[in-house]
Amino acid sequence: MQSVSLSRSHVVVACVFIFSVLGPSCSIKGFKDKPYLTPRVIVTTPAGVQQEDITLTYRLIEVDGTGSDISLEFSTDGGQTWSPGTAKGGDGTMGIAGGPYPGFAHTIMWDSFADGISGVQTARVKIIAVKTIGIEGTPGTTDDFQIQNPDFPVISWIAKPEGTVRQVPLTFTWQLDTPSIPIANYYYGPDEDPPTSTTTNTSVTIPAPSLGMHTFRVYASSTAGLNSAVLAATFTCDNAAANVPPTVVITSGPSGTINQNSTFFEWQGNDVDGSITSYEYDFDCGGWIDVGLDTSRSFMDLSNGSHSFSVRARDNDGAYSVPDTRIFLVELSGPGGLPFELVQISHLPMPGDVYGLDVGGNYAYISDHDTGLHVVDVSDKTNPQILSTCPSAEYPWDVRVIGDYAFQAAGRIFEVIDVSNPDCASLVTSLDITGICIFVFGNYAYLGNGSGFSIVNISNPLNPNNECTVTTPRGATSIYVIEPYAYVAFSVGEVEIYNITNKQNPVVDNAGIGDSARALICKDNYIFLGDSDDPSLRVYDITVPLAPQFVSSTDDTGLVSRFFISGDYLFNTAGGAGARMLDISDPANPTLVGTSSHPGQSAGLHVDWPYIYTVGVWRGLTILEIK
Repeated sequence: MQSVSLSRSHVVVACVFIFSVLGPSCSIKGFKDKPYLTPRVIVTTPAGVQQEDITLTYRLIEVDGTGSDISLEFSTDGGQTWSPGTAKGGDGTMGIAGGPYPGFAHTIMWDSFADGISGVQTARVKIIAVKTIGIEGTPGTTDDFQIQNPDFPVISWIAKPEGTVRQVPLTFTWQLDTPSIPIANYYYGPDEDPPTSTTTNTSVTIPAPSLGMHTFRVYASSTAGLNSAVLAATFTCDNAAANVPPTVVITSGPSGTINQNSTFFEWQGNDVDGSITSYEYDFDCGGWIDVGLDTSRSFMDLSNGSHSFSVRARDNDGAYSVPDTRIFLVELSGPGGLPFELVQISHLPMPGDVYGLDVGGNYAYISDHDTGLHVVDVSDKTNPQILSTCPSAEYPWDVRVIGDYAFQAAGRIFEVIDVSNPDCASLVTSLDITGICIFVFGNYAYLGNGSGFSIVNISNPLNPNNECTVTTPRGATSIYVIEPYAYVAFSVGEVEIYNITNKQNPVVDNAGIGDSARALICKDNYIFLGDSDDPSLRVYDITVPLAPQFVSSTDDTGLVSRFFISGDYLFNTAGGAGARMLDISDPANPTLVGTSSHPGQSAGLHVDWPYIYTVGVWRGLTILEIK
């Protein structure tokens, strides 16, 4: 065989030839041989909750190495509309070098606050690369991520002089529409832009202005140094003007339907060109009653039916305001004056002690601690019947049914049971995973046990796989998942929040909620906590998942073993005191609206309106109707 040698000049010529063939193309091939125009940006989505200056990491891919200019756009509506973003820091924005796949790594900082992102919002960012010769390539876009920036205060008028008024001391009253934002000062003043006088009150009276036109301005400044929009009131002073009557507004009190026989009203009055000398109220058209300068009134022992409350103000010139009126309905129809009654309509004894329950369609699935999983026909709510029982090798505690399969936490094992034929439930497989409670979300089952919790991949029910087991000093008694977080209640101590983005390595993302609970459940942006030792319901706002804020508490739940939410109502089993029903349409004011008194210690719970299913130790299955 004849050998061939190439000189350095030959190699150079060969390389130039190859590049001349490939070089004119401004596209490269990536995954699945899909072509992308270069320069191409691949950007990494920031992890966790971000604030103000947000560092973005990206890779820049290009074939000729001539450099590109970088710009940012952002969207807060899931990518429907985009706005220019403020870029700063990092590796800069001009002449950024790229290279062949996988490209060169760079960073850029987005000033989200400068672009008007305030409070808690969700955003995504697009990084665009344009070659210095003007060619725009393929941009890179992050997934949605959460931002928590300082928020701007908002104020609005309650009362102010308008039009032509007399030359007298004038009162201006406003309100803070964002009470969660602490205010350092309100800046106010007539005929100043911006105003310079300060107050911490939401009402000021200024000396009589001179005759003619004036403009009063006010704005709020938060402790974080952020200012609200300026409110302005333009008016003309003229001694020939008539007296401006006062105004009054009810600030607290019922409207619509209430289920209690007492209520409380508060109001606020204003007189822009004088002073209020007294208030009068009327209840149920009984006549006006003078209460001086009091601004609240309570009413007790109200009867069922419609009621009305009106209030008016009187000023120093004897003029009355237009009355403000509330009409409300009192309904006291259930036991103890509650609007709903939870009435037992059937009871089905079980062979052993039962703890877990799930319901789907016409079937109830019940974990019997002594015998296994029962499939119960509940098509006739007044006459439930056991159709089949799948024996367990251990002691079943809890169950969740998804499609044709029941996933059961059975003490020291995790069981998958085929329930596609209700008359013949049968075991499919089991794993040696300890569990006493179970929560299923997506393709994963979360099992709490006496020493922590496990995450099981159930995407293939015939072959489940234990992704991980987290060992904790306390036993997990209740789990609720809102991706990417798992809220875990323990037998003692605080509720903890785990980041479960990596199912094989969950991590505690903060110190916990700061409250203890054995049972928990979530709805919208709120988490509800209960305990079998403490008869109180606690509500936290989890709009920012890693910074829960206490909202309210009530003792109306009694002792709690399980929760269930249906619509605007929270149900709980309350130890040996049956079931309870609370209206949680206003999380700041959970209200007891119904109770049952069926005997036995309740454990499992499910609601399919208007029916409540409960199971309990020594009790079996009980079905209640909400009336």
